[in-house]
Amino acid sequence: MVVIRYILIVAVIIFYAIRLRSSVLRRAAKNKVSLPLFVGELFIVLLVVVQLSDHDPLKFQIPLWINYFGLGLGLAGAAFASVARITLRKNYVPATAAGAPESVTTSGVYRLVRHPSYLGTLLGFFGFELALSSYFILIVLIVTVIIFRQIEKEEKIMLVAHEQEWKAFTQKTHYKLIPFVY
Repeated sequence: MVVIRYILIVAVIIFYAIRLRSSVLRRAAKNKVSLPLFVGELFIVLLVVVQLSDHDPLKFQIPLWINYFGLGLGLAGAAFASVARITLRKNYVPATAAGAPESVTTSGVYRLVRHPSYLGTLLGFFGFELALSSYFILIVLIVTVIIFRQIEKEEKIMLVAHEQEWKAFTQKTHYKLIPFVY
């Protein structure tokens, strides 16, 4: 489990370095910050720190192979979310400061689903919690509801800001979050 924890520490640092790089923070500063999302983000970061420092009071026992499966899923999800954010280039700002981007991104992983960074984040969070054998995995359900609401909000913003381009994109990329499902 020590190996898993060290791998997760490195992965979380890389994930947040990509997510909160200086160019992103400059763009985010121009938008209104959503206080509930910001508080939620801080809570998750605090949760990650507590868990990675091995002070998780809600651990359960599972076979080691499930921990490694969770690690693989978590790393794949974080990588997918990071690729999605990098693909956005100058259009990316964290959801806590969401605003209309300059254009609609339709290339790369955006051909699979309209919100690949959220898909990767959910997979990453679920996988990391599974890797850590924590009942905090149940928080993924709450995060999923929040992400569904955020997707609806962002889709409305995109429709208003880029109506024709957004409609064309939604005709090509049918699924919001999960390929062939939603």
